[in-house]
Amino acid sequence: MKRSVSLLVVLAMIVTTFAGFATVAAQDDFAINFDSAFGLGSISATPTAQEHTFFYTKGESKTAGGWFGGAFPEGTTLIYTINDGAEQAIGTSNAEEAVQNAVKGIVKDATLFYRFSMDLTQTLNDSYQEGVAQNVEIYAKKPDGSKVLLATFKTDLAKKVSLDKALFYEGDPITVTYNNADAENNDWLCIYKEPEEGQEYGPQPNDYVSEQYAYVDGSGTVVFNDPQNAVEGNDRTAVPIGEDDYSQNIIVYNKDSISTLAPGKYHAVILGGESWYDVECEKVEFEVIAKDLITAENGDYTVNLSLLEGVSQNWASHGYPDLISQNLGYNNSWPIGLFDLSGFESVEVTYATDMGFEAKKEDMTLTSCFALMSENVTIGCANQTEYSNADKIIALANCTDASVLNPDAASWARGERTAVIDVSESTYQGPIALSHFNSTGNTALVVGIKFIAKEQPADEKTISMEKTTYEVGEPIQISYTGAVRDNSDWLCIYAGADSTYGEEGGPISVQYAYIGGDGTIVFNDPQNQVEGNDRTATSSELDKAYNETDKIFFQVGKDTPLPVLPAGTYHAVILGGESWYNVESDKIVFTVEEKIIGDANGDDVVNGADATLLLQYLAEWDVVVDESNADVNCDGELNGKDATLLLQYLADWDVELGPQTA
Repeated sequence: MKRSVSLLVVLAMIVTTFAGFATVAAQDDFAINFDSAFGLGSISATPTAQEHTFFYTKGESKTAGGWFGGAFPEGTTLIYTINDGAEQAIGTSNAEEAVQNAVKGIVKDATLFYRFSMDLTQTLNDSYQEGVAQNVEIYAKKPDGSKVLLATFKTDLAKKVSLDKALFYEGDPITVTYNNADAENNDWLCIYKEPEEGQEYGPQPNDYVSEQYAYVDGSGTVVFNDPQNAVEGNDRTAVPIGEDDYSQNIIVYNKDSISTLAPGKYHAVILGGESWYDVECEKVEFEVIAKDLITAENGDYTVNLSLLEGVSQNWASHGYPDLISQNLGYNNSWPIGLFDLSGFESVEVTYATDMGFEAKKEDMTLTSCFALMSENVTIGCANQTEYSNADKIIALANCTDASVLNPDAASWARGERTAVIDVSESTYQGPIALSHFNSTGNTALVVGIKFIAKEQPADEKTISMEKTTYEVGEPIQISYTGAVRDNSDWLCIYAGADSTYGEEGGPISVQYAYIGGDGTIVFNDPQNQVEGNDRTATSSELDKAYNETDKIFFQVGKDTPLPVLPAGTYHAVILGGESWYNVESDKIVFTVEEKIIGDANGDDVVNGADATLLLQYLAEWDVVVDESNADVNCDGELNGKDATLLLQYLADWDVELGPQTA
């Protein structure tokens, strides 16, 4: 009996012990977010202690700030240490409701919420030892003295160059940050074009030389491509290569005159050492592009996220190990380029969020959305009742609640979806930034941005003729535009002013040609007398491929001479489509008439009135003649020879009107 009681006691102790462990674990849950962190920019909220590296130069200002919350007892404070030294207090204040909601989105039972700020400028300076890394550890310290590690930041002693973006427009200043340079090592920060095969760094003579360079020491920034010192704080003087005095206060433009970088691919790197050309750090590549608007001229346009400023490749935990992008949230905006929206239908923003994401939570007045902004400004964040910078909003699209759309994916990627921003009515031209009005306690990872071009209406198919009256045997030129070969388009001539097409036993064309695009067909010219008529005239009986665009077909048998159109009324039209007989253009009606040689006045008879009119015309009276008919000797000229021949003909001389033999 005692043994049974003892067993119950032991079981109770085990249950109590594990319950205590569970409680302790829950109390240590936290979320920490850095709005800024020692020059690294923002670091999104995380529920685990992560390690980061940052660069530091003795005496440099280093600050950080953000928000923190979790299941911690009242009286918990925030502290930090440097290299396990003395504990230093971190300034805190009560966090606003939006932060509390953000924390609760990660730690459901959170009870403690702080805004914090820390200035390590003095302590880092005091603890600095050359060549020794400084390790900053941030803790939550509970009233009982126990500590929970929240984040670690370690100074990086390596030489490094970095840019805040990898894409610049022609003429833009290019700010390059450098770290841990050593002037005693002859370090210089330089910009080179990306090398071609066989090109290497090295002293002159060398066909591979830098474009711009500056002598550097320690850590700092150099503003290249800014010869006019337009950027505030750029106090280095731009000089051409001939004025290089090896000082730390110049930027050398490696030419005889000063000019900015032309469009192309470049990189920044620190070189140095005894040779001056030893590679001291990894190069950072960037591109300079012409300052042109991106248009829909070439169809859809996909933004290369990896070239934009502020991107990183830290999204494996979100389900995107290879993605280079940005996580947008509280008051973020992201410049994405210069655009002419007039040719685009929409902008597709593909994004992913925490699977608990709701586009409009109970405490929200506005729905979470993505917006295109005309300036690099924010649309606002979750706790607002109206959008910020409303006058800068070009267009926006609401987000949707998270749901499992990609069950085989991991983490946030399971809910990847797309917000479609309608820009079909926009004529905006200029810079565009993407901003995200976030949902309470959530951010959104941008996976892709694609501008969708408007569907262009098919070119109108037209035909045209220089005139609508022709003589028998005269070549007939018909021009066409917008024809589509894949649509089986063909240009044809039918007898009559109107016709049916493709009916069994019905009318057929008299001459036709297969066409595509724009061009001109010379019909009624079987002998290719017209210069430039390079299509072969042939019988329709030989039309076997139904696609020969180098021929003109006459509707006669293969053994029949190819005839010109007899006098009559005709019309031209483009047919095509699946049936081959859909009407694809307006028709043009024209006539072919017999030529009456000598009928100068066009009354269909040749008599003295024609001779009189011709003589008056030749005497430069104010009269009009049919020059073709009045050219009675058919030599292409109208002169006294025609008048003489016509008078002889009317006087019954033994002559004939028409071409004269010698």
